[in-house]
Amino acid sequence: MFCYVFFLWSFFVTSSFALPSCPSLCECDQKDSSWNVYCRKAVINDTVYAEVLNQLPLTLRSLHIQPPTNRGGSNKLRWNDNINRFAQLRVLRLINCQIPAMSRSIRLPSLEVLDLRSNNIEHATMSNFGGMPKLRVLDLSSNHLNILPTGVFTYLRQLRSLSLSNNTISDLSTNLLRGLNSLRVLRLDRNPIPIEQINDLFTDISQLDELYLNHCNLSSISLLALDRIPQLRQLGIGGNDLKHVPSKEMRSLSQLSVLDLSYNSIQEIPACALCNTNVSKLDLSNNLLGIAKGSQFNEDAFRNIPLRHLDLSFNHLDEFDSKWLGWAQEELTSIALSGNLMKHFDEVWTHSLKSLVHLEMAYNHIKYIPVQLPTRYYHLTSFNISGNELSYLPDNINNLLPNVKVSFSSS
Repeated sequence: MFCYVFFLWSFFVTSSFALPSCPSLCECDQKDSSWNVYCRKAVINDTVYAEVLNQLPLTLRSLHIQPPTNRGGSNKLRWNDNINRFAQLRVLRLINCQIPAMSRSIRLPSLEVLDLRSNNIEHATMSNFGGMPKLRVLDLSSNHLNILPTGVFTYLRQLRSLSLSNNTISDLSTNLLRGLNSLRVLRLDRNPIPIEQINDLFTDISQLDELYLNHCNLSSISLLALDRIPQLRQLGIGGNDLKHVPSKEMRSLSQLSVLDLSYNSIQEIPACALCNTNVSKLDLSNNLLGIAKGSQFNEDAFRNIPLRHLDLSFNHLDEFDSKWLGWAQEELTSIALSGNLMKHFDEVWTHSLKSLVHLEMAYNHIKYIPVQLPTRYYHLTSFNISGNELSYLPDNINNLLPNVKVSFSSS
C-alpha cells in the first residue's frame, strides 16, 4: 500500500513540475532557465498563439513572432493578456501580425523592447504603456496611427528610441514627448506632420541624438528649428523634394556625423556645403547629380569636415574624377558610384583617393576590367562591380585585388 501511494505521489510531482518544451512552430534558445523564443517559420493565429503562451516557462526573456517570408499567408492575432504571466520578459516582438489594438492591462515590469511594427493599430493611449516602466525601445511603425493624445508616453521615462514611421500622423498633440529626458532616437518618416509641430517636439527633447524625417514631403527645411537639438549626430531627410544641400540649416549641428540626403532633387554640391558640422558619412544617392555636364562639386564643397564615406549611387554621372571631391580626397575610405552611367573602366575614378578601401561600381555599363590596375587597388578590401556588362573577368583578378574579402559577380 505504501509503495502504491508513493508511486501516485511521484507521478503527481513529476506531472506538475514537468519541464516546458519548445512549441513545435517555434525555435527556442535556452540558456539556464532563460528562454528566447522565435516563431517565424509558420503562420500563427489566435488559437496557436494562446497555445504557445501556455507552453512557455515563466522565465521567458524574449519572444519574437513574425510570419514566414518565404511562403503565403499571414499571422492574425489579437492582444492576449496571458503575456502578463512573464514578469521577466525583456523583449517582445509581434511583427506583421494584424494586431488591431493594444491592451490597456499590459503588466510587463521587465520589458525593455516592444516591437509592434506592421500591424493594424489605430489608437494608442496612456493606459497602454502604464505597465512597462523599464521600456527603452518602442517601435510602432507601419501601423494606422493618426492622432496621438497628450501624455500617451508619460510613463515611459526610460525610453531611448521611439519609431512612429509609416503611419498617417498629421497632428501632434502639445507636449507629446514632455518628460522623455532619456529619448535619443526619434523616427517620424512618412508622416505628413507640419514643421511647426515637429519644432514643438524639439523643445522637450533637446538631448536628441538621431532624427529621421525621410519621405515627409519637405521641399525645404529652412523652418525646421534644428538649433533646438544641438547634440544631433544623425539626421535623415531623404526622400523629400530638396533641391539644394541645406548648408545654412546644418551649421547649428556641430556634432552631426551622419547625413542622409538620398532621394531628393539635388543637382550640385556648393562650396562649404557642410561647414561647421562633423559629417563623416554622407548619402547623396538617388539625386540629380550629373544632369548638368562637368563637375557638380565645388572644389571647396567638403572643406573642414572629416568625410570618410560618400554614397553617390544612382545619380546621372557618366563620368567622374575623384579630384572633384577636393578636400575629401585625403581621408575618404569608402565611395559608392553604383547605378550611374559609367561605360568604361577609368583610373580617374579613384586616382587621388589615397585612403580608399571600399569601392562600389555595381549596375553601370562597364564592359571589361583591364588586366592591369593602379597599385592603389591592392589596398581595396571590398570591390563591387556586379550588375555590369562584363563578359569575363581577367585571369589574374586575384592578383589585381589581393585583399578583397567580399566576392563580386561579373554580371
